[in-house]
Amino acid sequence: MLPIISELSLEIKEDTTILDCLEKIESNAKGFIIALDQNQKIKGLLTDGDIRRAFIEGAHQLDSPKNFVNTSFNYVNSFYTREEVLKIFDCGCKFIPIIDDSGKPIDIIFPEMLHYRETANLLARGKAPVRISFGGGGTDLTSYFSDFGGAVFNATINLYAHCSLKKRLDSKITIISHDFNQIVEFATIDEMIYNGNLDLIKAVLNLLKPKYGFELEIYCDFPLHSGLGGSSAVVSAVISAFNQFREDKLNSHEIAEMAFQAERIELAFAGGWQDQYATVFGGFNFIEFNSKKNEVFSLKLNQEVINELEERLLVCFSGKGHPVGQIHNQQKKEMKKNHVVEYAHRTREIAYEMKSLLLRGEIDSFGLLLDESWELKKKFANGISDDVLDDIYNSSKLNGAIGGKIMGAGGGGFFLFQSHAEQKARLTKFLKEKGLIVKDFIFEMQGVRSWTVRVSDLNQGN
Repeated sequence: MLPIISELSLEIKEDTTILDCLEKIESNAKGFIIALDQNQKIKGLLTDGDIRRAFIEGAHQLDSPKNFVNTSFNYVNSFYTREEVLKIFDCGCKFIPIIDDSGKPIDIIFPEMLHYRETANLLARGKAPVRISFGGGGTDLTSYFSDFGGAVFNATINLYAHCSLKKRLDSKITIISHDFNQIVEFATIDEMIYNGNLDLIKAVLNLLKPKYGFELEIYCDFPLHSGLGGSSAVVSAVISAFNQFREDKLNSHEIAEMAFQAERIELAFAGGWQDQYATVFGGFNFIEFNSKKNEVFSLKLNQEVINELEERLLVCFSGKGHPVGQIHNQQKKEMKKNHVVEYAHRTREIAYEMKSLLLRGEIDSFGLLLDESWELKKKFANGISDDVLDDIYNSSKLNGAIGGKIMGAGGGGFFLFQSHAEQKARLTKFLKEKGLIVKDFIFEMQGVRSWTVRVSDLNQGN
């Protein structure tokens, strides 16, 4: 029996008097006692108010209290809910006994005991969508837009990077990647080094510098090296999850900037700026870049236009991975050549034209610009396309595609295709017969998001 129950309980025997009850009430200073039978089961409650009424009705101090014990009282079992208890208190009760299945009191609840936990046992989750790029790719490289200004047009789709973050009571760090099938652990963050194992996540941690130990688990809906901006989605999801535990919350621009810093500065991975902003802001975005600032313009397209795009667009895996960094490095060098700069200028113009076409609902013309964009993209650097990729693209145009392009820098990963109005089924069948993985998708209008969920105490320590 808990001490509080011992202080409040009194066994009502044949010789127990009202005076005995009054002395017990005065000694516990709570204003009541729990009346027990000889088996220590609860008979009822007796308050100082009940005793005053007994005296008014003519009772004496040495009389038995049995006739004055309140046997109609509120109580709960050990599986009570906060809502249940609040409703009892709202009816005017000042305390509530907790009774086990045998009828014995095991604890008691007072209103002041209903504390609300703040951050204990919280799990933070992050979720970020990948993007498909329509036009302007390559002009988001600093080496280009610092001189000429860049512009890209992209949208996010319903494939995501997911992460879960759980604080520890010690300084130990555990990172689990289901996509790489790797687990890395450190006693403290100071022991963390770059060694090729989940370095992208380590780069984020070096920027965030969390002061606590944690378990971080990551998985994705898309394959590695997809060309869909997946690494930026992973980084943004992780930053967003940690943001749940920050008092000075990062805003969307700051999350995108930190994601860029982790990839491009901390690890020196080659690439542009659009991926980070696309996954953070979500939806259809037109983004302009110059040496001073990046501006994100979220487009509100007619829902019928979005519906038709979803009916006519598809992505398919080319069968080969996107070679990370290699093409971007070469493209950066090629951008110094005048003829390549001219290709980039036209690519930037296409982004503006694409935006205008979708705002007007001219979807066929949009598909033709995808085709022109791909033909320009191939001229940016060697390796963006090859015989295998050219065959996939050219044969797709003979089987229902109006236009398309490889996602990301090129060299592999996912193709995006737009079919003619009534040719998507034909195009899909052709690509599948060619042994390619085809994915339909819908557009995701929300960017990175994070939230917290309370972990049940039953799951602690696992």
